[in-house]
Amino acid sequence: MDNLFQAAKKKGKKPAAKKAEREEVVINEKIFHQDLTRLVKVNTEISKLSAESKILSSEIKDRARTEFAKLFKSTGKFTGSFDIIGTVTGKKNASLMFLPTDRYIKIDEDRAEELQEEFGDEIVTEETVFTMDSKLIEKYGSVISDLIKNCKKIEVNDKPKLISATVTHTVTKGTLQVADKYVTKKMPLDEVLDNISPVYQMKNLKIDE
Repeated sequence: MDNLFQAAKKKGKKPAAKKAEREEVVINEKIFHQDLTRLVKVNTEISKLSAESKILSSEIKDRARTEFAKLFKSTGKFTGSFDIIGTVTGKKNASLMFLPTDRYIKIDEDRAEELQEEFGDEIVTEETVFTMDSKLIEKYGSVISDLIKNCKKIEVNDKPKLISATVTHTVTKGTLQVADKYVTKKMPLDEVLDNISPVYQMKNLKIDE
């Protein structure tokens, strides 16, 4: 006899859904077969190239971020976008434009506190958006329009639900431009950049003609 856990597991399993039977339409035409076959091959190739593109983009972007940190250190200032050229003797140059942007990867409250402890309160901007429950607005519209003078009309249990707040945290705008001020002996510039996580873009990828 199954133990209680095994019995519960069996009850919890959903029966496998039967595969739906579909009608088949056979088209015996050379051009259609040729086009459909080519489409399957092209889509398969696109999937492979897309996966390769993601891997290469990640590798190139990582190297570009390193070069950005070097450029920041050598110039002593935020340089904005810049061009990167890959060159090998006897081959055509390849190039791209690298754009460090003043936008940052989203962070939660815990990460915001970690950044503030490391770099100070100014590194994070907190924004609170207050919203009112639409169903409760419909329910109490006449009361709200009267500036909620007669608050006793609102049920006690509904009052806390009437207004809700959404709090978001982001790295403060402009931080990237002054990232070097957070550099210490223990925290080099490339680690500062890793911590604030700005969004990087790559554009104008090309090979010289």
